[in-house]
Amino acid sequence: MVTIAVADDDPQVADILHWYLDDSYRLVSTQEGTGLREFITHENPALLVLDVMLPGMSGLDILRDIRKMSRLPVILLTARSQESQIIEGLSIGADDYITKPFSPREVKSRIETVLRRSLYQEPQRHAIGNLFMDRDSHQVIYCGRHIELTGKEFEILWILAVNRGQVFSRAHLLQTLSDFDSSERTVDAHIKNLRKKLQSPLVETMYGLGYRLNTETV
Repeated sequence: MVTIAVADDDPQVADILHWYLDDSYRLVSTQEGTGLREFITHENPALLVLDVMLPGMSGLDILRDIRKMSRLPVILLTARSQESQIIEGLSIGADDYITKPFSPREVKSRIETVLRRSLYQEPQRHAIGNLFMDRDSHQVIYCGRHIELTGKEFEILWILAVNRGQVFSRAHLLQTLSDFDSSERTVDAHIKNLRKKLQSPLVETMYGLGYRLNTETV
């Protein structure tokens, strides 16, 4: 089930959304701005509903922080009087906004629209922590070092980075790479070369399951 994160200091907002969306999505919520980045990394949501006014750290500052590391879809929650913040939020990189008071049906519709849009927008650049990747130029920078990767190594790292925290089996990686003629052991060889070039256990083995990006080492 797709995970939606809600960051709002009003517990009633989270309760309303839980009540209305629980049948379609897995909802996780927090009332604090401080620590939200760690919360997002841990929960790995497909979309964030973010209140502009949060204790500890403003929603706009949080959005700026998020955009430094990912293209996670973000819908802002604002008061009707906060037009300037809406404009600023959209310029920073918010995908949409909803004004309070809101209709739960409208929120669900906006979530579905943004999620659908994000599925068809293939990002060409991705940054998470100390890892930066550019698909157009085939450039990889990790911890300040330029890393030269083969096409298959790049695609494996791209898949794991864009879907950070998600486990991919060898068979799934082969299918994603359209490498149907190779054996699953070929993936192991690519992973071994990746680790050697990165000089880091960035790609983590989940025994019996496959591989994922080790977010603790990014």
